[in-house]
Amino acid sequence: MEGEVLERELAFHRQVAKDALARLAPVPKYIIDRYAKARHWRVFPKERLFREVQRQVQHANAELVVGEFGCGDGINSCELVRTIPNFRMESFDISPEQIDVARKRAALNHVADRINFFVADAERDPMKGKQVDIMLALSILHHVDIKKVVPALISSTKPGGLLIFNEPIAFSPSLQRVRDAVPVKKDVSPDERQLVKAEVEYLTSVLANPQIYYCLMFGRLARFLSNANKIDKGHPFTKVALISLGWIDNTLFAIFPFMSRYAGRVMIIGNAPQK
Repeated sequence: MEGEVLERELAFHRQVAKDALARLAPVPKYIIDRYAKARHWRVFPKERLFREVQRQVQHANAELVVGEFGCGDGINSCELVRTIPNFRMESFDISPEQIDVARKRAALNHVADRINFFVADAERDPMKGKQVDIMLALSILHHVDIKKVVPALISSTKPGGLLIFNEPIAFSPSLQRVRDAVPVKKDVSPDERQLVKAEVEYLTSVLANPQIYYCLMFGRLARFLSNANKIDKGHPFTKVALISLGWIDNTLFAIFPFMSRYAGRVMIIGNAPQK
């Protein structure tokens, strides 16, 4: 990322970092409890992520190192290490302001000794030749040129190591037009987009043993539920509704694979190729 695009992204994330700093707080216990159990990992991509990292850590013979590209203000990294013991993280972002907030968040959560937050450009050997066991890219690839960034992420992952991508997608132009017409605020940076089918196919082509999980077809209706982000705070009916929508989506994608064109998000899990 360079030139005017880089400047726009950095300016956007300066404001995002300022807002995050104003809301800085320890990871709530209910978040730790939820993702430690990850009971609904088949429905919620974030629970699938935590379950997969936890599974890798439990079966490792030595302390694992997990990398996070585009860690932003450090919320995912801090939640992961607060929830799952016995691993450490190398988390990086192109925004110095976001990294500053991430370091403050780690200190506030007493996990600064387990996460190294640093500024780096993913296109330019971000790990400086070092490699991690697991590389995460969560809602970040749609900001960048994936054919420049993804090879660098694979090179920064040990051969046979795991890479996990979780991204918004738009395979259906007609559905995209409907989405854009819906009067719901979208928190997006100036140059980001949703990944198209060819980009998703590229991601699966460069990984070994790729697994692909689509979600958010009827699950998009969650945006109309006022308590959609409070399901761990005593809103059982909303939680049941979200789980039900997720299972409907999963069932339809399994029975009718072509319906993945109407999904709103994809998670891809695969291995770095053996050299």
